[in-house]
Amino acid sequence: MEREIATLDQTPGQLEHEIEHTRERMSSNIDALGEKLRPDNLRHQAKEAIVPSLRDQMAIIAGGDASREGAFKTQLVDWYLHRVYDELDGPLTDTIAAIPPQ
Repeated sequence: MEREIATLDQTPGQLEHEIEHTRERMSSNIDALGEKLRPDNLRHQAKEAIVPSLRDQMAIIAGGDASREGAFKTQLVDWYLHRVYDELDGPLTDTIAAIPPQ
């Protein structure tokens, strides 16, 4: 990417063109970042990071059924993302809460 550098001998039109070019480039970068951070893309990235390490467990649980494997992947990623977002409010523990009286 070639960058133009403003100089004192540039005309107002050249400066305006450079400013417009910079705005377009920044807008494009912001759009690309927004796309990268879309929830569906984050979910896909999480799935790609988590699922390979759990293939053996998934095979046992799903028993080779493709629809069960798909459900396993979806539920696992949803659980993982909820856990990550819940921890933003403070550390989670693995303790099980008591069942409330009825």
